Amino acid sequence: MASSIALVTGASGGIGTAIVNALLARGIHVIAQHNNTPLSESIAEHPGLTALRCDFADQQGSLALLDAVLAEHGGLDILICNAASYHGYASLDDIAVQDLETSFAINTFMPFLLAQRALRYMEPQQRGRILFLSSIGVKFGGSIASLPYASSKAALETMTITLAKRYAELGIPCNAVRVGVTDTGIHARNPSKDMGKRVSLIPAKRMARPEEIANVVCYLTLDAPTFLTGAVIPVSGGE
Repeated sequence: MASSIALVTGASGGIGTAIVNALLARGIHVIAQHNNTPLSESIAEHPGLTALRCDFADQQGSLALLDAVLAEHGGLDILICNAASYHGYASLDDIAVQDLETSFAINTFMPFLLAQRALRYMEPQQRGRILFLSSIGVKFGGSIASLPYASSKAALETMTITLAKRYAELGIPCNAVRVGVTDTGIHARNPSKDMGKRVSLIPAKRMARPEEIANVVCYLTLDAPTFLTGAVIPVSGGE
């Protein structure tokens, strides 16, 4: 798949950067979507990377930019939806309908729109791979603090299975990775959160490394048989 083209959203975060690095190492040309956070220096200047700066809060503007980039590259072989929106809440009364709409817009609706775009290229050639990144919060129902986020990711997992069933006969697998607590640095920026207590609940007694998530993503999008579709695979240290 040396000539394959992959779109990775949320490419400037810890997991996104690890995914992009892993794909570039395999010879994949990566379209790396990011918002105002710049791409890591380790990938920004790579000749196999096309940067796509856009804010998914502006759906139509983002899709217009993406359409132009895909037309320039002549298609898309791999879609990896990693971008996500998360905001914590202290109580149920703090959550407004608008908060749910914001989470679903980024975490569910945008992946749906991107899958629509991707399948326009994949369906005629009867090949391609779609992967969504979900959250271990879906398994446990999340908490009040993460209710909008976990709910939107649960919807994403259902969409994964529906798309997998529809496109299985065309050899286009659609899977999801249910990501556990990962050491991306975001937790260090939230000193009020007791990460020691959270990590103690993980059977592996540690957080995932971004590279571990990326390795599973690469397997599913590059190496796995097309018969592996409709799966939601936890990478969560036993949770």
